[in-house]
Amino acid sequence: MDDRWPNIFIELNQLIISIISLIRIGKYLLDFPFSWYKWNGSLQMEI
Repeated sequence: MDDRWPNIFIELNQLIISIISLIRIGKYLLDFPFSWYKWNGSLQMEI
């Protein structure tokens, strides 16, 4: 039982790190198109 606990924590830690990195990459990839789309949309609305 004692040997399993550290293994579970290591797996959870790796999972959390991978999820955070995926969210960071996703935000980085989505941030530019969305900001450009918002700027372009506001520019078109003004015209």
